Amino acid sequence: MNVNQTFIDNRNTKEINLTFTYKINEDTLLLNLRNGNLNSKKGIILQTKLVGEKKKYTKDEQLKWLNNAHEACSNIFKKITTKNFYNSFK
Repeated sequence: MNVNQTFIDNRNTKEINLTFTYKINEDTLLLNLRNGNLNSKKGIILQTKLVGEKKKYTKDEQLKWLNNAHEACSNIFKKITTKNFYNSFK
């Protein structure tokens, strides 16, 4: 991932981190793109995170919210990635 800018020498860039934040009903969705390394291979990390409203949840409400949040993040990841790219992770 490259970002071209003129205010400082690009060779000194250590990290790039870009976050998109969306309001979905009472929750907040964060999509974070950043550069990363794994086993000396450079790549892009995509993190999806859903933050629920601040309230007290019963155990059943919390379980339901967690399952729904996981499903929502999974669906968003699938929409962002192409079908062939997504299937290559299986």
